[in-house]
Amino acid sequence: MQADSHVTAKIQQFLRGEMPLLGACWQRIEALPIAEDHRVFIALFVVPLVWFYFYGFLLFLVDMLGSPEFRARYKVQKSIVINSGEYWNAFKVSLFNWFFLTLPYIYSISYYVVPRLVPSMPPLPTVWVFVRDMAVYILMEEVMFYFSHRALHHPSLYGPIHKFHHKYTAPFGIAAIYAHPIEHLLSNVVPVSVGSLVMRSHPVLPMFWGVLALFNTMTVHSGYDFSHWGVFPAPYFHDWHHERFNENFGAIQVLDWLLGTNQQYLKAIRAGDVYIPRRDDASKSR
Repeated sequence: MQADSHVTAKIQQFLRGEMPLLGACWQRIEALPIAEDHRVFIALFVVPLVWFYFYGFLLFLVDMLGSPEFRARYKVQKSIVINSGEYWNAFKVSLFNWFFLTLPYIYSISYYVVPRLVPSMPPLPTVWVFVRDMAVYILMEEVMFYFSHRALHHPSLYGPIHKFHHKYTAPFGIAAIYAHPIEHLLSNVVPVSVGSLVMRSHPVLPMFWGVLALFNTMTVHSGYDFSHWGVFPAPYFHDWHHERFNENFGAIQVLDWLLGTNQQYLKAIRAGDVYIPRRDDASKSR
Protein backbone atom coordinates (compact mmCIF):
# COMPACT_ATOMS: atom_id res chain seq x y z
CA MET A 1 0.00 0.00 0.00
CA GLN A 2 2.80 2.39 0.89
CA ALA A 3 4.49 1.68 -2.45
CA ASP A 4 1.23 2.39 -4.31
CA SER A 5 0.74 5.64 -2.39
CA HIS A 6 4.31 6.65 -3.16
CA VAL A 7 3.81 6.02 -6.90
CA THR A 8 0.50 7.89 -6.87
CA ALA A 9 2.12 10.86 -5.13
CA LYS A 10 4.94 10.88 -7.67
CA ILE A 11 2.46 10.85 -10.57
CA GLN A 12 0.46 13.69 -9.01
CA GLN A 13 3.64 15.67 -8.43
CA PHE A 14 4.67 15.15 -12.07
CA LEU A 15 1.26 16.22 -13.39
CA ARG A 16 1.32 19.36 -11.22
CA GLY A 17 4.80 20.28 -12.44
CA GLU A 18 5.47 22.83 -15.15
CA MET A 19 5.55 21.47 -18.69
CA PRO A 20 9.24 21.18 -19.67
CA LEU A 21 10.55 23.52 -22.41
CA LEU A 22 7.31 25.47 -22.82
CA GLY A 23 8.15 27.66 -19.86
CA ALA A 24 11.58 28.40 -21.30
CA CYS A 25 10.02 29.24 -24.68
CA TRP A 26 7.59 31.66 -23.09
CA GLN A 27 10.33 33.30 -21.03
CA ARG A 28 12.13 34.20 -24.26
CA ILE A 29 8.98 35.86 -25.60
CA GLU A 30 8.29 37.49 -22.24
CA ALA A 31 11.79 38.99 -22.25
CA LEU A 32 10.93 41.06 -25.32
CA PRO A 33 10.36 44.74 -24.41
CA ILE A 34 6.82 44.79 -25.79
CA ALA A 35 3.24 44.85 -24.48
CA GLU A 36 1.55 41.63 -23.45
CA ASP A 37 -0.89 41.56 -26.38
CA HIS A 38 2.07 41.82 -28.76
CA ARG A 39 3.54 38.74 -27.08
CA VAL A 40 0.28 36.88 -27.69
CA PHE A 41 0.41 37.86 -31.36
CA ILE A 42 4.02 36.64 -31.66
CA ALA A 43 3.05 33.30 -30.09
CA LEU A 44 -0.06 32.79 -32.22
CA PHE A 45 1.15 34.15 -35.56
CA VAL A 46 4.86 34.88 -35.85
CA VAL A 47 6.20 31.62 -34.41
CA PRO A 48 3.96 29.35 -36.56
CA LEU A 49 4.69 31.53 -39.62
CA VAL A 50 8.46 31.18 -39.17
CA TRP A 51 8.10 27.45 -38.58
CA PHE A 52 5.98 27.01 -41.73
CA TYR A 53 8.56 28.57 -44.03
CA PHE A 54 11.54 27.00 -42.25
CA TYR A 55 10.10 23.47 -42.45
CA GLY A 56 8.73 24.17 -45.92
CA PHE A 57 12.24 25.15 -47.06
CA LEU A 58 13.65 21.88 -45.69
CA LEU A 59 11.01 19.90 -47.59
CA PHE A 60 11.76 21.98 -50.69
CA LEU A 61 15.41 20.92 -50.44
CA VAL A 62 14.33 17.30 -50.14
CA ASP A 63 12.28 17.61 -53.35
CA MET A 64 14.92 19.53 -55.30
CA LEU A 65 18.06 17.71 -54.13
CA GLY A 66 16.83 14.20 -53.38
CA SER A 67 18.49 11.53 -55.49
CA PRO A 68 16.53 8.92 -57.48
CA GLU A 69 17.59 6.36 -54.87
CA PHE A 70 16.28 8.59 -52.08
CA ARG A 71 12.93 9.04 -53.84
CA ALA A 72 12.70 5.31 -54.52
CA ARG A 73 13.09 4.62 -50.83
CA TYR A 74 10.95 7.35 -49.29
CA LYS A 75 8.54 8.84 -51.86
CA VAL A 76 4.94 7.60 -51.75
CA GLN A 77 3.96 8.30 -55.37
CA LYS A 78 7.35 7.55 -56.87
CA SER A 79 6.54 8.52 -60.44
CA ILE A 80 5.69 12.14 -59.50
CA VAL A 81 8.54 14.65 -59.36
CA ILE A 82 7.69 18.13 -58.08
CA ASN A 83 9.31 20.97 -60.03
CA SER A 84 10.29 24.48 -58.98
CA GLY A 85 7.40 26.02 -60.93
CA GLU A 86 4.86 24.13 -58.83
CA TYR A 87 6.66 25.23 -55.68
CA TRP A 88 6.64 28.86 -56.80
CA ASN A 89 2.91 28.68 -57.48
CA ALA A 90 2.20 27.16 -54.06
CA PHE A 91 4.55 29.66 -52.40
CA LYS A 92 2.57 32.62 -53.80
CA VAL A 93 -0.71 31.15 -52.59
CA SER A 94 0.82 30.50 -49.15
CA LEU A 95 1.87 34.15 -48.87
CA PHE A 96 -1.66 35.29 -49.67
CA ASN A 97 -3.22 32.89 -47.20
CA TRP A 98 -0.81 33.80 -44.42
CA PHE A 99 -0.77 37.58 -44.79
CA PHE A 100 -4.22 38.42 -46.18
CA LEU A 101 -6.28 35.79 -44.35
CA THR A 102 -4.48 34.27 -41.37
CA LEU A 103 -2.85 37.51 -40.19
CA PRO A 104 -6.10 39.54 -39.83
CA TYR A 105 -7.80 36.57 -38.15
CA ILE A 106 -5.00 36.02 -35.62
CA TYR A 107 -4.62 39.78 -35.13
CA SER A 108 -8.28 40.03 -34.11
CA ILE A 109 -7.89 37.06 -31.75
CA SER A 110 -4.68 38.40 -30.19
CA TYR A 111 -5.78 42.00 -29.68
CA TYR A 112 -9.56 41.72 -29.21
CA VAL A 113 -10.74 38.19 -28.38
CA VAL A 114 -8.05 36.92 -26.01
CA PRO A 115 -7.99 40.07 -23.80
CA ARG A 116 -11.75 39.68 -23.27
CA LEU A 117 -11.71 35.92 -22.72
CA VAL A 118 -8.55 35.94 -20.60
CA PRO A 119 -8.24 39.38 -18.92
CA SER A 120 -5.10 38.35 -17.00
CA MET A 121 -2.34 36.04 -18.19
CA PRO A 122 -2.94 32.50 -16.87
CA PRO A 123 -0.08 30.62 -15.20
CA LEU A 124 2.27 28.57 -17.34
CA PRO A 125 0.72 25.18 -18.09
CA THR A 126 1.40 22.20 -15.89
CA VAL A 127 1.84 18.77 -17.44
CA TRP A 128 -1.81 18.00 -16.62
CA VAL A 129 -3.07 21.23 -18.20
CA PHE A 130 -0.94 20.53 -21.28
CA VAL A 131 -2.40 17.02 -21.70
CA ARG A 132 -5.96 18.19 -21.03
CA ASP A 133 -5.84 21.16 -23.40
CA MET A 134 -4.06 19.24 -26.16
CA ALA A 135 -6.72 16.53 -26.01
CA VAL A 136 -9.42 19.19 -26.47
CA TYR A 137 -7.51 20.85 -29.33
CA ILE A 138 -7.06 17.54 -31.17
CA LEU A 139 -10.67 16.44 -30.77
CA MET A 140 -12.09 19.83 -31.75
CA GLU A 141 -9.87 20.01 -34.81
CA GLU A 142 -10.82 16.48 -35.84
CA VAL A 143 -14.55 17.22 -35.62
CA MET A 144 -14.39 20.63 -37.31
CA PHE A 145 -11.89 19.63 -39.98
CA TYR A 146 -13.65 16.36 -40.83
CA PHE A 147 -17.10 17.86 -41.34
CA SER A 148 -15.92 21.03 -43.07
CA HIS A 149 -13.61 19.01 -45.31
CA ARG A 150 -16.29 16.45 -46.13
CA ALA A 151 -18.76 19.27 -46.87
CA LEU A 152 -16.24 20.74 -49.32
CA HIS A 153 -16.45 17.51 -51.30
CA HIS A 154 -20.16 18.07 -51.96
CA PRO A 155 -20.56 18.77 -55.70
CA SER A 156 -21.89 22.27 -55.06
CA LEU A 157 -18.71 23.22 -53.10
CA TYR A 158 -16.02 21.02 -54.58
CA GLY A 159 -15.79 22.74 -57.98
CA PRO A 160 -15.82 26.38 -56.88
CA ILE A 161 -13.78 25.93 -53.67
CA HIS A 162 -12.06 22.66 -52.81
CA LYS A 163 -10.91 21.60 -56.26
CA PHE A 164 -8.27 24.32 -55.97
CA HIS A 165 -6.53 22.37 -53.17
CA HIS A 166 -6.78 19.12 -55.12
CA LYS A 167 -4.80 20.50 -58.02
CA TYR A 168 -1.90 18.42 -56.70
CA THR A 169 -2.78 14.72 -56.65
CA ALA A 170 0.73 14.16 -55.28
CA PRO A 171 1.08 17.00 -52.76
CA PHE A 172 4.18 18.55 -51.20
CA GLY A 173 4.94 20.42 -47.98
CA ILE A 174 3.84 24.02 -48.52
CA ALA A 175 0.90 22.84 -50.63
CA ALA A 176 -0.71 21.94 -47.31
CA ILE A 177 -2.24 25.44 -47.34
CA TYR A 178 -2.67 25.66 -51.11
CA ALA A 179 -6.36 26.41 -50.65
CA HIS A 180 -9.19 28.69 -51.68
CA PRO A 181 -9.61 31.57 -49.17
CA ILE A 182 -12.91 30.20 -47.85
CA GLU A 183 -11.42 26.76 -47.32
CA HIS A 184 -8.27 28.13 -45.76
CA LEU A 185 -10.18 30.02 -43.09
CA LEU A 186 -13.04 27.60 -42.39
CA SER A 187 -11.20 24.30 -42.76
CA ASN A 188 -7.56 25.10 -41.96
CA VAL A 189 -7.34 28.05 -39.57
CA VAL A 190 -10.53 28.00 -37.50
CA PRO A 191 -10.44 24.30 -36.49
CA VAL A 192 -6.88 24.69 -35.22
CA SER A 193 -7.56 27.89 -33.28
CA VAL A 194 -10.90 27.29 -31.57
CA GLY A 195 -9.73 24.81 -28.94
CA SER A 196 -7.42 27.27 -27.20
CA LEU A 197 -10.21 29.86 -27.02
CA VAL A 198 -12.61 27.35 -25.51
CA MET A 199 -10.01 26.30 -22.91
CA ARG A 200 -8.76 29.89 -22.37
CA SER A 201 -5.24 28.56 -22.54
CA HIS A 202 -1.95 30.26 -21.84
CA PRO A 203 -0.65 31.53 -25.25
CA VAL A 204 2.32 29.15 -25.17
CA LEU A 205 -0.04 26.20 -25.64
CA PRO A 206 -1.70 27.37 -28.90
CA MET A 207 1.78 28.41 -30.05
CA PHE A 208 3.03 24.86 -29.55
CA TRP A 209 -0.16 23.43 -31.01
CA GLY A 210 0.09 25.66 -34.10
CA VAL A 211 3.64 24.48 -34.77
CA LEU A 212 2.64 20.85 -34.16
CA ALA A 213 -0.42 21.11 -36.44
CA LEU A 214 1.70 22.62 -39.22
CA PHE A 215 4.35 19.94 -38.77
CA ASN A 216 1.69 17.27 -39.10
CA THR A 217 -0.16 18.68 -42.12
CA MET A 218 3.05 19.58 -43.97
CA THR A 219 4.51 16.13 -43.35
CA VAL A 220 1.41 14.26 -44.53
CA HIS A 221 1.32 16.53 -47.59
CA SER A 222 5.05 16.12 -48.21
CA GLY A 223 4.70 13.00 -50.35
CA TYR A 224 7.44 11.24 -48.36
CA ASP A 225 7.36 8.55 -45.72
CA PHE A 226 9.82 9.38 -42.95
CA SER A 227 7.76 7.57 -40.30
CA HIS A 228 10.52 5.08 -39.51
CA TRP A 229 12.32 7.99 -37.81
CA GLY A 230 9.56 8.01 -35.18
CA VAL A 231 8.54 11.66 -34.88
CA PHE A 232 7.23 11.96 -38.45
CA PRO A 233 3.60 10.95 -39.10
CA ALA A 234 3.06 8.50 -41.96
CA PRO A 235 1.65 10.28 -45.04
CA TYR A 236 -0.35 7.44 -46.57
CA PHE A 237 -3.71 8.30 -45.06
CA HIS A 238 -3.92 11.82 -46.47
CA ASP A 239 -1.90 11.04 -49.58
CA TRP A 240 -4.61 8.50 -50.42
CA HIS A 241 -7.19 11.28 -50.12
CA HIS A 242 -5.32 13.43 -52.65
CA GLU A 243 -4.97 10.49 -55.00
CA ARG A 244 -8.55 9.17 -54.74
CA PHE A 245 -10.55 12.22 -53.45
CA ASN A 246 -13.49 10.38 -51.88
CA GLU A 247 -12.14 9.01 -48.58
CA ASN A 248 -10.03 9.94 -45.55
CA PHE A 249 -11.50 13.34 -44.71
CA GLY A 250 -10.25 13.68 -41.14
CA ALA A 251 -6.98 14.65 -39.51
CA ILE A 252 -6.42 11.73 -37.12
CA GLN A 253 -8.59 9.02 -38.75
CA VAL A 254 -11.00 8.71 -35.80
CA LEU A 255 -14.15 10.01 -37.53
CA ASP A 256 -13.25 8.28 -40.79
CA TRP A 257 -13.14 5.01 -38.86
CA LEU A 258 -16.37 5.73 -36.93
CA LEU A 259 -18.30 6.93 -40.00
CA GLY A 260 -16.88 4.42 -42.49
CA THR A 261 -15.23 6.89 -44.85
CA ASN A 262 -12.03 4.85 -45.10
CA GLN A 263 -13.28 1.46 -46.31
CA GLN A 264 -11.56 1.41 -49.70
CA TYR A 265 -8.39 2.65 -48.05
CA LEU A 266 -8.47 -0.21 -45.54
CA LYS A 267 -9.12 -2.70 -48.35
CA ALA A 268 -6.16 -1.31 -50.26
CA ILE A 269 -3.95 -1.77 -47.18
CA ARG A 270 -5.08 -5.40 -46.83
CA ALA A 271 -4.43 -5.97 -50.53
CA GLY A 272 -0.94 -4.50 -50.25
CA ASP A 273 -1.71 -1.52 -52.48
CA VAL A 274 -0.97 0.87 -49.65
CA TYR A 275 2.11 -0.09 -47.71
CA ILE A 276 2.02 0.79 -44.02
CA PRO A 277 4.42 1.17 -42.40
CA ARG A 278 7.57 1.45 -44.48
CA ARG A 279 9.85 0.34 -41.62
CA ASP A 280 10.12 -3.16 -43.07
CA ASP A 281 11.25 -1.75 -46.41
CA ALA A 282 13.91 0.29 -44.67
CA SER A 283 15.20 -2.73 -42.76
CA LYS A 284 15.35 -4.88 -45.90
CA SER A 285 17.38 -2.26 -47.74
CA ARG A 286 20.13 -2.17 -45.13
